[in-house]
Amino acid sequence: MTSPNDVLLLELHEKVAVVTLNRPEVGNAFNEAIRLGLPAMLEQLDQDDTCAAILLVGAGERGFCAGADIKEGRAVGTSVQANKGLLTYPVVSALDTVIARTLLEVVTFAAVAAILLPLIIVFDRAVVQIDLLAVVIAMALATMLGLGMGLLNAVVFAYWPTWRNVWAVLRRPLFLASGIMFVFSAVPQPFQDWLWWNPLIHIVGEMRLGFYATYEGDYISRFYVLLIAMGLTAVFGYLLRRNEGAIVER
Repeated sequence: MTSPNDVLLLELHEKVAVVTLNRPEVGNAFNEAIRLGLPAMLEQLDQDDTCAAILLVGAGERGFCAGADIKEGRAVGTSVQANKGLLTYPVVSALDTVIARTLLEVVTFAAVAAILLPLIIVFDRAVVQIDLLAVVIAMALATMLGLGMGLLNAVVFAYWPTWRNVWAVLRRPLFLASGIMFVFSAVPQPFQDWLWWNPLIHIVGEMRLGFYATYEGDYISRFYVLLIAMGLTAVFGYLLRRNEGAIVER
């Protein structure tokens, strides 16, 4: 049995359900279809009395899951163009579509994380000391920064279509320099000082503090991330509201 888009495979072996992330060509990275389909599939299996256990695996030999597919990182920025039909209603504004899309992304990512992280911790036997406040702060900062960048892209995409290609190129080094693949303290000078200006470094560090109490997070500045997020949201939220008609028509 497969999902309609074949990115999730489901096999039943007596009372064991084997769910396979089926995107081996990209390391089984999460795309929108998996983010939306996996929680629904797992909830359905949880309610099935004939299913006693669920085994979540990744297709191919490269590994279980590479994380989020950065090629699909334009969802919030393109929400205005993707919801033109809704904007025909007077009560719906372009800003509403960006905020709604941001909240949808947050909810789906949080649901997937709530499912996957406990499994990873259990099966990898990771020794963690969870600080829920730090986790919530990291998610809140990521949400605010994502909203700000979504508003920026919603405006710039409309007036400068080439920015889509530029942003697609910029996303990759920003992702690699976010500290996901390494710890900040392991980076030598002067690169450490340069990386500090990437707000994602601070968000990733805050999230690590939420799981590892001994993590060295002296470099983290919540205020810096908050300042950037609020600045982007204020400036481009204002521009989106002021030029909504022109942006929607483009």
